Amino acid sequence: MTDIDQLKHKLQKGKNESSEGYQKFASAQFYENLTREQFAGAHRPRLTVFNSARDALNPHVNSTTLKNRLWVIDHYKYRYGADHTFWVHSVLRRAGANLNRYKFNYVVKAFLAYQVYSSYKNFRYVDSMSFMSTPQRVSHVLPITLYTGAFVGASLMI
Repeated sequence: MTDIDQLKHKLQKGKNESSEGYQKFASAQFYENLTREQFAGAHRPRLTVFNSARDALNPHVNSTTLKNRLWVIDHYKYRYGADHTFWVHSVLRRAGANLNRYKFNYVVKAFLAYQVYSSYKNFRYVDSMSFMSTPQRVSHVLPITLYTGAFVGASLMI
């Protein structure tokens, strides 16, 4: 008698109802599929999070288990991965990639920031060396204001 014939024989109509119902049939099927270690209770899986054979027929449990496994993998990858261990290298790599990608933007912003800085230092130097009148003070503050506005505008646009 083949396995299919045995299964057909077990599933005959009325057989399950005459021998205490479907629950006994299901529990018998469960115990038939256990290994010797599982039946004795000696089999204890150590990593239940990564056990791929557990709850294989339940799609909801499978998706929940898969999400949990992915979370654990990501957790340990970011906790003990190369980016965590060599964080200086990863920060420098990202900064270098940004600098390479946006080099023209950074050059424009650096030029405008230098213009603001040099105008302000010139104003402070002239102010410390002499007494300036109001028109002279305005003529020194006006470039500082214009360069600052250009720098803020470039920072907002670029």
